[in-house]
Amino acid sequence: LRSKVRPPHKPQHRLYCAKCLWQRLRRHGFAAVHPANLARMMSDVSIHSLAFRAMGTQMLVCMDNVDGVYAQQQLSQVPQWFERWESVFSRFRSNSELSVLNASAGQSVVVSDDFWQVLQLALHHARASDGVLTPAIHDALCRAGYRRSFEALSSDSAASNKRARDTEIIHHIDTLVIDDQRQAVCLPLGMRLDLSGFVKGWCADQVVQRLGNLAPTLMDAGGDVAISGVLSDGSCWEVAVAQPYGLANIDIDIDNVSSNINDDEDLCVLRVPSGAVATSGRDYRVWQHDGKRQHHLIDPRTGESAQTEVLTATVVASSVAEAEAMAKLMLILGREQGLAWMRCHVAFALCLVFESGEVWMNELFEQYRVRD
Repeated sequence: LRSKVRPPHKPQHRLYCAKCLWQRLRRHGFAAVHPANLARMMSDVSIHSLAFRAMGTQMLVCMDNVDGVYAQQQLSQVPQWFERWESVFSRFRSNSELSVLNASAGQSVVVSDDFWQVLQLALHHARASDGVLTPAIHDALCRAGYRRSFEALSSDSAASNKRARDTEIIHHIDTLVIDDQRQAVCLPLGMRLDLSGFVKGWCADQVVQRLGNLAPTLMDAGGDVAISGVLSDGSCWEVAVAQPYGLANIDIDIDNVSSNINDDEDLCVLRVPSGAVATSGRDYRVWQHDGKRQHHLIDPRTGESAQTEVLTATVVASSVAEAEAMAKLMLILGREQGLAWMRCHVAFALCLVFESGEVWMNELFEQYRVRD
């Protein structure tokens, strides 16, 4: 489980997000969730929803208290938007805009408006994090065995990961040449970009910006949730934060009260009026490569999958793009460095789950948490 979304004051309504169902059924031997299965879970007729698959994960978009036919017309656009965005940003499509740029190192390439926006977002977070969050990790992901979409990864790649040390350098993002007037980018030789750490959150934010003007809207992009505003009755969406995958039946402490969370229970439930909730973790998207356990969160200081005591990090922020970036930063930096970074910068609502099973929440996060 990663999250469940459910409006309060409607006890008959239990709206499961796509990633939640997908992971739940996966534990029982199912490979994926068909959108029709998800639709049958929607019991509240005032909530109109559409489930689909994009960017290698399950997606769910919901609109509250709007005419059914009109809602479906609006919702039907969302998969088309994601298909277009995937044609721009996927590193697994040779003809995507990203792949064309990566193949054109040393040349100035004019990019689309969408690409430019996400690149500027990535550059902002790279500089704010002193380079810890960088899009220049394409080759590091490939060295870790992440050369194909996650679903296509074999349990263990036979290809060797051994290369000369100079090919393992992750270039500093400031070596990019940016032409603001032409909206053009020139990659230095040896640099290739991967924007997946930024684009999914940006896409979710785009959806709620476009549909939120029409009705209260929620976009769940693989477990990262964007919310346009409160429901039509004035209540908040409730987002359940799942326990880390594989951390079942382990005692954890919240508010100094010890409890045992089993495989189908939530870590906590948040009441969110607007904004976003995002979780980053190294508990689920993992694989074996060259005899080592790998995951997709690269520490550019080592060029390898980040190894810290943090198993998952959940952040509540004003946008998914912001929440997603901060959650990744906390996981890569680890407990001591991550909290020190936050003390020196703007604070945000944060929950960390450690390998030991310990759960840490700051006061800002506690303000969102629903107590029994």
